[in-house]
Amino acid sequence: MREQHRHRRRGDPFALLMIDIDEFGKVNNAYGHLAGNDVLRAVAEVIADVAPTYLIGRWGGDEFAVLLGAGMQTTVEIAEHIRARVQALTVLVEHPAATLTGTTVSIGGVTHVGTGGSLATLMCMADNALFDAKGNGRNRVLVRPGQ
Repeated sequence: MREQHRHRRRGDPFALLMIDIDEFGKVNNAYGHLAGNDVLRAVAEVIADVAPTYLIGRWGGDEFAVLLGAGMQTTVEIAEHIRARVQALTVLVEHPAATLTGTTVSIGGVTHVGTGGSLATLMCMADNALFDAKGNGRNRVLVRPGQ
């Protein structure tokens, strides 16, 4: 929240990404929660590697939020880079011993420039974009301009 206020005060562009692991429940059901944790860690490492200087957090069971100090083009590039890197992941799990491939994420985002708009509104807009990305076939990025 502090980061968002800092960008707003200066009128700098910023963006919020919501990232959801596609069909994550199937991993937990097929391989167990320990394997699910391995997948969560691997996805978090990709996000941290692609966006190391930005604010990243786990938002829910299989969702992450990323606050970027970036405009539309850079935000889309970062989101696409995250999506592609996750899709290329190979996750080795111990219990049961398995190699998991084909993990994908859907990413919804919203960009914002200026001093208006609440964080709650931006979160709702990013979440709606995520919902639409998932509805359009998953493994997609959809970033919209904010208000």
